[in-house]
Amino acid sequence: MKDLLMRLFFGVLFSEAILASAQTAGLICGDGEVMGTPSYLIEPVSPAGTPVPEGKTVFERKAPPMTVEGPTFAILLLFDGARQDLIAKFVGEGQMPNVKKLFFEQGCVVENCITIWPSSSIPAHTAVTTGAYPDKNGIVGQRWFDPSRKYYRNYIGPGSLRLSSDLEKNVKTVFERVRNENLGAVSVLELANRGASLFIPGMANDDQVIGNLLRLATLGQVGSRFPLVSKLARDGRTGLGFVPRFMMANCPEVDHIHHRHGTGSDEVRQLYKHLDAEVGKIADYFEKRGLLDRCFIGITADHGMGEVRESLSIHDFLTSEQIRVYIPKKVGYEIGNTDGILATMHPDNFEAFACWGGNSDVLLYLKGLAADGSGKLVWGGKIDRALLEGYPRTGKKPLNIVSRLLSERAVDILAYREGTDRFRFQSRRGASLLEGSPAAGWTYEKISGEDPFFYDSEGCLRFLRGVRTEAEWLEITCEARYPNSPILLARSLSHPTRSPALAVVATDGYDFIPSFLKTRIPGSHGGLTRHHTVVPFMFRGPGITPNRIRAARTVDVAPTMLGLLGIGMRGGQFDGRDIRR
Repeated sequence: MKDLLMRLFFGVLFSEAILASAQTAGLICGDGEVMGTPSYLIEPVSPAGTPVPEGKTVFERKAPPMTVEGPTFAILLLFDGARQDLIAKFVGEGQMPNVKKLFFEQGCVVENCITIWPSSSIPAHTAVTTGAYPDKNGIVGQRWFDPSRKYYRNYIGPGSLRLSSDLEKNVKTVFERVRNENLGAVSVLELANRGASLFIPGMANDDQVIGNLLRLATLGQVGSRFPLVSKLARDGRTGLGFVPRFMMANCPEVDHIHHRHGTGSDEVRQLYKHLDAEVGKIADYFEKRGLLDRCFIGITADHGMGEVRESLSIHDFLTSEQIRVYIPKKVGYEIGNTDGILATMHPDNFEAFACWGGNSDVLLYLKGLAADGSGKLVWGGKIDRALLEGYPRTGKKPLNIVSRLLSERAVDILAYREGTDRFRFQSRRGASLLEGSPAAGWTYEKISGEDPFFYDSEGCLRFLRGVRTEAEWLEITCEARYPNSPILLARSLSHPTRSPALAVVATDGYDFIPSFLKTRIPGSHGGLTRHHTVVPFMFRGPGITPNRIRAARTVDVAPTMLGLLGIGMRGGQFDGRDIRR
């Protein structure tokens, strides 16, 4: 019964989101009238999402010819949790013939596309759709805490409905940029969708995601699946009658299967084969309608995935060291704003918030020293290296949080700020410093032991001497064990209010899943090594010459896809670039 009530609760929320999105887009007026010229089903689909038997349709109408809103249009498929090395492996083994033909033979493939940190779904999706790192777009983690406002946010559950309002106002999503050109931009299950003409959430599997993407190609088939819109559109007038200029679909099953079965399982292999078939279905769909030569198709991912053998609960660790850490109350499952409200009501009861993401990353927020010199710990107080290495505890001697965390095999890298533009990285191997900014460039030096990221033994360190731009960092480290990692950590730690005191990164083979969730999973993401951070980015379409690009970033995806459509990144802050130029 509790599960049923939860489903009904989320269903109402998401139905309201659909209605609000449609009204914002001008598809549905405030009085419920549906605007636009008639459009009809292209492929008959039942309310359950399965094909209707031959000779029957939902609206009993025949599909008219499709028209395109502009000379070309684009589809971006985000395979949540997909790894580039696995795609290349399966393509080489003949397991993904459609991807091989459309992209490896006819398109452009990035060999090393590096995501952000934390390499977890919500912040990584947001980086894709905004072309901006977390310090600019404001979405610093799957969960985060704002010490200045004493506010806890969790995007797992209904908290995701706050994602658009949490996005910084001076950042624009790809949907907003397309809409600014008075063109259609549709999101299927992509939550980082501020400005989308239409948003369809809640699909259980990739078949349904791709099916709804194709039905939305004319914005005309929403009513066959979602009752609220269906009621408003029972006469079949459900869309604008053209192919939107930009469509994006989030396919979540790679992430789910990786988590449940591990990256080396047969289930993962079968799923990649299934995704290949879905890609073929999309190409076939538009080829039959004479539109494939006007269609750009892109594939990317938010993060990769690694294997897990053991776990360390950071919440348990802090509790054992007598640091009061906020532990979310459970309502069936930790569902977001419910816990956020509880935490916000009593923030001073806690000294720490340990915000985990894909389970191999933790944003650790700590009280700092009050500005009045009293030595009192307060939220928003000063946090420096001295405090982290001598954190006060009632009735016990101060705790060196850094050395104590690094004594745990599960902890690989710790990162924190030592000033406005100075960042320190520590591991059991050694320590290093990064200083600078995206605009001025970065200087990097090893300060003790071995380089924490193995840049000395891998030969990268000698090329990083002096001031280096972020483009140079990417080119030098893209094939390293920890590609671009110091830059990723620095950008994660640079938001003025939401960044943590300490970034905690798990060792390969470990995760930080909290013990109160009472679950263990064989796959995890959120780390910094290649399995976690190197993701696919490939695209094909009219005028694209088969090509390989050595390195790019997921913040380059939106500028590149918009560039293919002839839409520039005008206005708003962003970090990415069109990698064709």
